[in-house]
Amino acid sequence: MDSPSPIIGIDFGTTNSKMAWYNPKTNQAEIIMNAEGELQTPSVVYFGKDETLIGNPALEMLDYEEERERVILSIKRELTTTPFIALPGKSVKPVEVATEILRKLKRDAEERLFHRPVTRTVITYPASFGPLDRDKIREAAQSAGFDEIELLEEPVAAAIAYTQMGLKVGKYVLVYDLGGGTFDLAVLAREDNGSFRPALEPQGIKRCGGDDFDEALYNYCDQVAREQYGRPISLTRKRDLHFLKECRQRKENLAITKRRLFKSLLEPGAVLFEHEIERVTFESLISPTVEETVRKTKMLLEQASAERQAVDTVVLIGGSSRIPLVRRLLEEGLPLKPLQWEKQDIAVALGASYRAYSLWKPENQYRKAVELAGTDKKLDEIKITQLSTLANDLGLTEDQAADIEREVMGETKKVLVFKTRLLQVLRTFQSQNNRLYVSPNIPWNKFADARVKCNVPQSEEILGLIDCNSIGSATILFGTEGIYYFGLVFRDPGGIISNYQAVKIPYSELFLFPVRIDNKQVAAGNGKKIYLGESGVSREKLRDMLNAIKGFSD
Repeated sequence: MDSPSPIIGIDFGTTNSKMAWYNPKTNQAEIIMNAEGELQTPSVVYFGKDETLIGNPALEMLDYEEERERVILSIKRELTTTPFIALPGKSVKPVEVATEILRKLKRDAEERLFHRPVTRTVITYPASFGPLDRDKIREAAQSAGFDEIELLEEPVAAAIAYTQMGLKVGKYVLVYDLGGGTFDLAVLAREDNGSFRPALEPQGIKRCGGDDFDEALYNYCDQVAREQYGRPISLTRKRDLHFLKECRQRKENLAITKRRLFKSLLEPGAVLFEHEIERVTFESLISPTVEETVRKTKMLLEQASAERQAVDTVVLIGGSSRIPLVRRLLEEGLPLKPLQWEKQDIAVALGASYRAYSLWKPENQYRKAVELAGTDKKLDEIKITQLSTLANDLGLTEDQAADIEREVMGETKKVLVFKTRLLQVLRTFQSQNNRLYVSPNIPWNKFADARVKCNVPQSEEILGLIDCNSIGSATILFGTEGIYYFGLVFRDPGGIISNYQAVKIPYSELFLFPVRIDNKQVAAGNGKKIYLGESGVSREKLRDMLNAIKGFSD
């Protein structure tokens, strides 16, 4: 194919959103960079007077005081709790904001990687989300231009990524998901086929994550500003979103350093806020929340053991799970050491892309089409043409397509059509009191000797047996798309096979087949040649048979 299959997995996050795809060349899921060349897109939207910005361009608008009221953050938390968001001169629905984020991801994937429309996606959601939240995500995805949408729990997506990327997990896996907006806990059971299912009811805290840690740091700095500068950070009732962005950056800094100097201009008045924050101070601010997540985790582990589903692997996902305090309290409070991974921040997106590929990979798309077309095992030329076109569009080779057809229908589409036509014609002549007996699914092991003595390659498949009088001679019909073989098997009165003969007939000439009319054998032909025939059959009857099956070519 000219470009990769346009299927993506999306981690629609509170703070950041990520997208990934399954690369068939590397057999691994890979993150797709956005238009700005970044591995993640901030879930931030700016609605300007004459433009809409998403991601970091929108986040940068917080640096301009007059534009801050047009910036919307953390919309994932408001999907079902806020009817409208008021902006200068207009209002928007939360689902419209989510649509802008998903539309950007879709557009960036199309322009940077696929170079054609992306219409299929798997989008993840927190395990704590209810039906209304999930419906809003689906609505946003549809508005963004996706035609086929599957939703997947974030813990399940993460577990898929961990296993697909080669990390060892056990039979029962507890996923600790602490992201930007929610905290989720899920115990998953690993099936024999490698998939995962929720083993217990998911637990969590709907409004708990990095955003709350940002707020805690903001409130701390607000108190410092009142004590040192005699004023709050914001002189209005609204949060200073620019300062809140600074808090998020300092929080991330404190995950890797023990202290950080915080400098920011407070508006109005251009008051310089300056304060050194130590990691231990930040940890004291968030410790009650983190301790609550650990308590819930211990309770779920105990519940799993009580229900004979003892967890043997604890997996961490979500950006906030990288905070040193989180890791430390979990290791101290849990009987199992959490499994850490350098890609745990992107595990959900990777898992979503693995799931998307398993749903819509070319082989599965073709398999579904064959199942639909092969209903009742009756195919016609139109359906065959459609299947051939689809296989080509999906980049499948003839052998790959044939393997799928045999798996679904027991034989290839061309073979099935030929047999369907064959039976139709035989039934027509049977109704005219001609002695024809057809057994289309005779096991080959009954004719092993005939295959050898007729010099038929082992690769050729058996299409069936036509027994002209059920006592005397019989015909074995087998072959692939190009050449068909007629193995004529002559049996003596005792039923023992005593003679073999075979002829190769090009498929384009395979318009007739050996049958018996008026106790006379007539062989294959196309109106120009008759193979292995006997005299005594009227030309009229032979012509009728040829006309009845005219068009038996590919």
